[in-house]
Amino acid sequence: MHPTTSTGWPAVAKGVRSIVLLAVATVLVSVAVGKVFAWSPVQNWHDATFDSIVDSLQSIPLLLGASGFLTDAGHTTVNFLMLLALAVVALVVKKTAALPWLLTLAAVAFVLRPFQSLITVMVDGTTPQSSLIEGTAGPYFSGGVFRVTVIFGVGAALLGLSKGSILLVALVAGSLEGLTRMVLGRHWPLDIVASVPIGLAALGLALLCEQTIREAVALARPSRSFSENPI
Repeated sequence: MHPTTSTGWPAVAKGVRSIVLLAVATVLVSVAVGKVFAWSPVQNWHDATFDSIVDSLQSIPLLLGASGFLTDAGHTTVNFLMLLALAVVALVVKKTAALPWLLTLAAVAFVLRPFQSLITVMVDGTTPQSSLIEGTAGPYFSGGVFRVTVIFGVGAALLGLSKGSILLVALVAGSLEGLTRMVLGRHWPLDIVASVPIGLAALGLALLCEQTIREAVALARPSRSFSENPI
């Protein structure tokens, strides 16, 4: 028997409950914001300002060319490659403690896209491909910005940066990806604005998952004293 089991497993259960509650809250708030963005005055503002915003951004020297290159960071294939690289980093940096990070990276790889689709379906009520809230590419919200925010934040956490630094890295990465999408005219401005905080909420979920998995793995492993003194 593990001496910490009586207090440890309730802590793991609390972590699981927190993950579920945060996930539900993120979905509900994201859907509510999406409904507001679908409101006709907001759409009218988008229609009136979209072209001028894009033209202004594209007039900045080198920004258009750089955006065409940097925006690839938000593509699904590139995201998988980034996560695979982070898995290698986890194995090198964390060594025997890499399992929680590997499971978390796997969850990020396979959950983010369905998570985005779920919110989009709930906002639109039909399919993720519909055009209720749509810029020149893709519906509310920007999945590329969302995923970049999460992945860069997880990478910063994996490297052991402070909470403030993790937040800063995720915020800057997501904002830069959003800028490239705006320069290329691929999303409404408010879609970009919404994508970063939604990504930060998902990042919080990912880090909470890692912590909960780490606690569960520690409890599930036989303690050294127990293995050395079997009954």
